[in-house]
Amino acid sequence: MKEVVLVLISALLSGIVATIILLWWQCRNERTQRQYSVFATLMGMRFSLPNETTVRCMNMIDIVFYKNKSVRQRYKEFLEEATKPENGSRDIDEKSLKLLEAMAESLGYKDVQWDTIKHTYFPVGLAEKYRDEDALRKLQIHNLARQAQSPQGHRGQ
Repeated sequence: MKEVVLVLISALLSGIVATIILLWWQCRNERTQRQYSVFATLMGMRFSLPNETTVRCMNMIDIVFYKNKSVRQRYKEFLEEATKPENGSRDIDEKSLKLLEAMAESLGYKDVQWDTIKHTYFPVGLAEKYRDEDALRKLQIHNLARQAQSPQGHRGQ
């Protein structure tokens, strides 16, 4: 009887230990996947920092990398630079790239350092497309504002 109880206890304990380890591993893996997702998105969009996707990712850094003091410090430095009224885009870009460097280090990418991160692929055609879309958007806003200011009788003429 003593042996049966011992077998039952050991089976129960091994099941509990296995479950705890599995839950810990899943939690750790999920956190790493969220970190990787934020990092990969910011790396992929580093040629064009001010857009909705990167802003969302930047705003998630404090919670996704909450245990990483180095990444959070670089993020704080980035925010301080980005919120200065007289900020220069060059300083903001440098801070964002330093932030990416800290993220790469925390995720174990030892060979992804400053020299790798600062080089981006941004073809001329894509730059022209962004510039043209921005010019068109501004022209549309200008025309709508002008129409709103003009008297009602002049709209159809």
